Amino acid sequence: MPTYVVTGAAGFIGSHLADSLVGAGHGFTYVGDVVVATEAAMQAGTGMYNVGGGTEASLLDAIGILERLAGRPLDLVEGPAGPGDQRRTSADTTRIQTELDWQPQVSLEDGLRAQWEWVSGRVAAR
Repeated sequence: MPTYVVTGAAGFIGSHLADSLVGAGHGFTYVGDVVVATEAAMQAGTGMYNVGGGTEASLLDAIGILERLAGRPLDLVEGPAGPGDQRRTSADTTRIQTELDWQPQVSLEDGLRAQWEWVSGRVAAR
């Protein structure tokens, strides 16, 4: 099973997601949303909260968005699946939404756009 390498940059918590996620759903979470949730929990929360981006997408969906933003096909690096790679992930954010009125604000596409711009700016500066 191959692994597709998608690095976390410009605030996306990305990972080394296994090919089992290529067709399955995976929750993507923008770091800025995590910061806001953490601040809310520190100010008014009690206990632990799940935080997530609110939308599931397959890895191929995310790669398709990045390719559209890039205006070209991306080179993908494939390798064996890592131990413990999950087939599907998605956070149940009901508690933080109910108790702290928190909702993710950054869509997958907007977050990937920010990531692409951040990475592109650093690569161009080299």
